[in-house]
Amino acid sequence: MSNQIPLQSECDPTKPEEALLWASMNIPVAGRSPMVFPRMIGEALSKHYSECGFVHVDYIRSLADENGMVHVDRLPEQKKKFQRPYRGQQHVLNGMGGWVPMDTEEPEPIVVQDPVLLAQNERDAQLERYRYLGYKIDAPEPDVGKASVPAEPRFNPTNYTVKEVNAYLRACEDKDEYRNVILAELAGKARPGILKKNKG
Repeated sequence: MSNQIPLQSECDPTKPEEALLWASMNIPVAGRSPMVFPRMIGEALSKHYSECGFVHVDYIRSLADENGMVHVDRLPEQKKKFQRPYRGQQHVLNGMGGWVPMDTEEPEPIVVQDPVLLAQNERDAQLERYRYLGYKIDAPEPDVGKASVPAEPRFNPTNYTVKEVNAYLRACEDKDEYRNVILAELAGKARPGILKKNKG
């Protein structure tokens, strides 16, 4: 295969592998040396761009009639399109994307199941599959009853006399506060004059 530099005047615009071959030589890149492709790569690029529907302005001029008009029917048609990756990340490095004929239908999208919509046995089956694939998934902690710690009462009976505590409890309308005062008394002085009088 020739290593001679392909000049625009020597490339046949009717041949896809030559039409844009000349444009793929020594492509300038900012701040770097130009990109240089072997002729084989240049021909592949030319054919690729031609199949994507790209044509040079000089070729379009050659299609014009005596009035300088070019009918759209004379222009080449796009023969292929890029199909995005149907799985995985939408990233240029995802090899599942590729060029396909124009009439290729889009693949059915992959639907990720929402575990909220699954029955418990279906969730368990999915989790088991993830574990099989090597994912570390811990089993959920069992729902066991835990003792609740009562809140500190607003009124600490330890700081008051029996008479003052009983008076406070008689006027107390907050059931939780009433209970917390009694529990605080039990844990503290446990005075019978308060506990016997307020058994409820």
